[in-house]
Amino acid sequence: MTDDRSLERAARSFIEAGPTQAPDRAVEAALLRIETMPQERDLRIPWRFPSMSIPARFAAVAILGALLLGGALVLLGGVGRPSVVGPSTTLEASIGPSPSSTESPGAPSAPGDWILLEHFGANAPDGTAASGPDGRSLWMIRPDGTGLHELLPAQPADGKIAPAWSPGGEHIAFETVAPLVRIFETDAAGLAIHAVSGCSGEAATCVETSPAYAPDGNQLAFAESLDGLTTNVIGIRDRCDGTTNCSMGSGQVFHEAHVTLESTRIRTAIGWIEGISWSPDGRQLVFYRVAKDADGKPTGTSELWVVNTNRTGEGDEALHRIPLPAGLTAGDPSWSPDGSHIVFSSQPIHDWNDVGVAGTPDVYTVRPDGTDLRQLTHDGGSGSPTWTSDGKILFYSERAMWLMDADGSNAAPVYPAGPTLWGEATGWSYYGYWQPAP
Repeated sequence: MTDDRSLERAARSFIEAGPTQAPDRAVEAALLRIETMPQERDLRIPWRFPSMSIPARFAAVAILGALLLGGALVLLGGVGRPSVVGPSTTLEASIGPSPSSTESPGAPSAPGDWILLEHFGANAPDGTAASGPDGRSLWMIRPDGTGLHELLPAQPADGKIAPAWSPGGEHIAFETVAPLVRIFETDAAGLAIHAVSGCSGEAATCVETSPAYAPDGNQLAFAESLDGLTTNVIGIRDRCDGTTNCSMGSGQVFHEAHVTLESTRIRTAIGWIEGISWSPDGRQLVFYRVAKDADGKPTGTSELWVVNTNRTGEGDEALHRIPLPAGLTAGDPSWSPDGSHIVFSSQPIHDWNDVGVAGTPDVYTVRPDGTDLRQLTHDGGSGSPTWTSDGKILFYSERAMWLMDADGSNAAPVYPAGPTLWGEATGWSYYGYWQPAP
């Protein structure tokens, strides 16, 4: 995939080499940002190209573009704690039938022992040299700020991003950065690693990204980009159980053969599929589709979509766009454990700030049918939200990971006395994923 994630990675490599002077256009952009951006909506995130669109990644490998880091810190440094709980917004219906809620009432389970962090930067969170392209790696930390360690150091050599926990918290799937973009799975202890992708990971053939486990852990959804990255579609693979076409002896963990949800197939010139999340009953997927230019930068359209998975024989594979107010760019969706709401961010960090486009993200929730839209943060510097298994929301804000209730109340830093994983000394970590309960 040659979109924003590729370019992002290439640029990050340049940063790690030690650029000492920012490109003129980056400086101008930073100055413009300072002049025009309200102080209270200043996002504390530096430009980082590690999670750029697929095309961007491959472009980055071929051409190590210059990236501004110092200017980015000025551009994206925020102030103030997140302001939470906003009023509901009434939406106008649009685009066909809306998806139905898939609430699954039940006692919530306490989250697990670890928070998985997506890291980038020349230096690792422990102050040592970071592994992986652009320092793109995964780190684990306990909720109290202790136990910080890297997951699978330098394995694979292509780096790691976009991780996903299995429902029981025993496995982690992730995609690599560059030059090959593929999906792998490891255990929570990082003792073994297995390839999941059935394709080469090369832009000329196919790449697979955005892994997401089904609620029972026996299927893995992902985005597949084909035909020289000109089209993308959602695929679903079954976990191996010793049956045909799945060589358990080779360490294969998912069937190579997979189904594709054809209603999601779209040309990448129109939109890239990212951020897949399952409904708790396994009947639907939510994802976002973001339009990007040839350089992997967003063109202003990013929408939430829901598709049936056909796991219960319904067969229509209906696809619906969640109706949201015009101008609200939505991404990074995560389905709540009870199925009642989807949390998401405006101007998702991976697709805005990661590729040098200044963003002012905030966290929202909405029902799957597009009703009951609520803005939970109001600081223009909060994003990358995910649900915890007990129904709370983990999100990035004010240079740290925060936790809040489903209605946006009781927001507080997760580990106030823990390490500050922000800055050149320790790199940057602003996508977090709390381990589900075993």
